[in-house]
Amino acid sequence: MKAILLESFGGLDRLQLRETADPQPGAGQVSIDVAFAGVGFVDTLIRAGKFDFFPLPLTPGIEVSGYIRAVGPGVTRFTTGQPVAALLTDFTGPGLGGYAEIALAQAALTVRLQPETDLAFAAAIAVNGATAVMAVKEMPRGATVAISGASGGLGRSLIASALAAGAARIVAISGKSDMEKELGLLGASEVTSPAHFAEAAPHLDFAFDTVGGELRLMMLRALKPRGHLMILGNASGSDTSISGDDVWLRNLSVSGLSTGGLSHLKPERIAAAAKRALEIVRSDVAKPTILPLAQADEAHRRLESGSGGKIVLAVCPHSASGEHGRPR
Repeated sequence: MKAILLESFGGLDRLQLRETADPQPGAGQVSIDVAFAGVGFVDTLIRAGKFDFFPLPLTPGIEVSGYIRAVGPGVTRFTTGQPVAALLTDFTGPGLGGYAEIALAQAALTVRLQPETDLAFAAAIAVNGATAVMAVKEMPRGATVAISGASGGLGRSLIASALAAGAARIVAISGKSDMEKELGLLGASEVTSPAHFAEAAPHLDFAFDTVGGELRLMMLRALKPRGHLMILGNASGSDTSISGDDVWLRNLSVSGLSTGGLSHLKPERIAAAAKRALEIVRSDVAKPTILPLAQADEAHRRLESGSGGKIVLAVCPHSASGEHGRPR
């Protein structure tokens, strides 16, 4: 099969299209003929070596959609040819491997799709959507919330999920000046830049931070007493320290949520959240940008330049399920 292979950490040129052996599913696993592979900011961090605990060589990619190719021992919920989306986030094995014609996934982290489901959208929403749905479970109904990195894939899923969970006011923070209409259609009450957010200083019940750095501190300061900051990412690369005294004296709560860290512990919970995300995030206003598999480097370049939105790689996008589930 063809796959993007990373043999050493570093720049965009490390992403090389190669021929590799077809993987075979083990116990509790399925193999998937990939139609689309989601590309997330975390993929760029893995490629650059920020998470260098992943052994090399590796194929990036933590979310795919496509068709069941084969099932491993003990798997009874899936049969060949079924359309599915899968999270490749169980890094105890198998994890990663999405940028390929065939991917392995834990059956427990695989979601059956309806035949009419847009496979590109399913690949784009699997991880971000599951994360967002789980994150908003901590949010009280009627809350005033802020979401940083709102124009990114996770930010958009958070807007839709917070709206569905009963948020009364959603402040979307984005450095993209042209995103107001699109984020409003998703459910944002208002869209502001990081600079204007600091000036307005809204009184928040809940803050979802995907960016880190100084913006994380601004969101913490904007919380009401007994407010909650949930940390979901660090796109800025700046892990700014939080004042323990501020948390203590204002009775604040700070928590973190990592889908990858939960995948081997609560796979069914994550799969259920991904399924829910496919129901509540509107595909007509959250369409991903589609690039061919061979342009994985361009996808990473766009994400690192802050182009915003979600990108998926088309592997076999126009395939129909054939013998043994393999697209043709």
